[in-house]
Amino acid sequence: MLHDINTENVPRVLELHRDDDVSILEIGPLAVAIWIGAVTPASFRWQQEGLGEIVARHPAGIAFLCLIEPSTRPPNAEMRQASIDMYRKYAESIRCVAFVVTGEGFRTGLHRSVLSALALLNPRTSPSAAFSTADEALKWIDRHVIIRWYSATLRRIDQERVLLAPVL
Repeated sequence: MLHDINTENVPRVLELHRDDDVSILEIGPLAVAIWIGAVTPASFRWQQEGLGEIVARHPAGIAFLCLIEPSTRPPNAEMRQASIDMYRKYAESIRCVAFVVTGEGFRTGLHRSVLSALALLNPRTSPSAAFSTADEALKWIDRHVIIRWYSATLRRIDQERVLLAPVL
């Protein structure tokens, strides 16, 4: 499912996938994965395929922003290994990786621990960093890949997070 959601004076946004677990967006040379549910082989495949499509459209390189909401269940060992394999596969094309772990409490700490372990197991050629907000992450990404329409990009990420938010 590919939707071009574009209006004047904003970046071209392609919605590559959205379901109850993950949303994958392309905003110029920025790949965005927003996780809200379980990291399963099926949901992970959407992220991997989306990243592959974005890399193919941007031969000069991309930035990858992975945003993890508090409702996301941490990946199991198989999915952690799949993440490492995915980063290795696209290492030549990914100029930087920013992880955003939102929220507070035990689950947020667990997500940060998983990311730290992945970083140790996966030496990358491109820089990576973890942040608490998408705003902080985009400012850091902009040092590695130019983010045009910064405010519009941040708004679009926030809009997608609202669309994904579980109904209470």
